Amino acid sequence: MLIADSAPQHHYEEQPEQILIVDDDVVCVRSLHAVVAGLGSVAFTTQATDAVRLAKQLRPSVVLNRPVF
Repeated sequence: MLIADSAPQHHYEEQPEQILIVDDDVVCVRSLHAVVAGLGSVAFTTQATDAVRLAKQLRPSVVLNRPVF
């Protein structure tokens, strides 16, 4: 018997990454969305109050926004 045969088999379904984009500039939101669209489930908002609600609801893996200088 091989050791691998006696090891327990675990099958986990991979959940898509939750990505939240927050920015008041729609062009920036569209640009970020184009970059990350294939990486998971993407939600976005241009409103800060919606961002907090969405973050609590979706529990995203990452929140993206552009830096303000």
